[in-house]
Amino acid sequence: MMVRALCSAGRLAAYWGQNGDEGSLADACTSGNYDILMVSFLSVFGTSYLWDNYLGGGNGPMGPVQLDGIDLAIESGGSQYYSDLITGLRNLASTTGRTLSITAAPQCVNPDVNLGHGDGTALTTGVDMAFVQIYNSPGCDASRGVDQIVSAWNGWAQSLPSTWMFLGLPASSTAASANSYVDPDTLIIIILPQINTAANYGVVMLWDVSNDGQNDHYSAKIKPSV
Repeated sequence: MMVRALCSAGRLAAYWGQNGDEGSLADACTSGNYDILMVSFLSVFGTSYLWDNYLGGGNGPMGPVQLDGIDLAIESGGSQYYSDLITGLRNLASTTGRTLSITAAPQCVNPDVNLGHGDGTALTTGVDMAFVQIYNSPGCDASRGVDQIVSAWNGWAQSLPSTWMFLGLPASSTAASANSYVDPDTLIIIILPQINTAANYGVVMLWDVSNDGQNDHYSAKIKPSV
């Protein structure tokens, strides 16, 4: 689980907060390389806790902040109660006239065992964006070639037609398992033209800001093309 910060109106997303060499959140936001940042991670959370400490403007662990939403990056524990969490947060936001952005980061094998697809799961409750992790999974990452990546992304895009779908990639060759990395030219020239005509194409998500910096800012190389 993580909270989200919106930097600008575009849609290049990345995760921030897991390494000490990535600079401040403000630095990442003002770099111009990212439009959406997920502040990661929280391992203990609930509706009231998230609202009071991160979303409602209270003075929480990050100070008096009012972040834009939450991202569900759930990789264990099952799929129960996330729909209740989403509904509860949206209800709290509606009392203040705000609209929260609720996103999720399913692993690339579809359906995701912790987020859905099924009645009452997070992905069927109505998340706004899905950052599909096309890495760390030999079943659908770059280890078997570009066609496998496109096929995995298309499967997710078709199963959630009302959700903005993001292609989640490692920002460097060491950010994920071996053979998960896709170089910028392959992404821009071969992969994006095969997915960016989908009605719910959201753009790209990168793991993460630290690895991006170590790779001479992969984000800056791809942003003009996404």
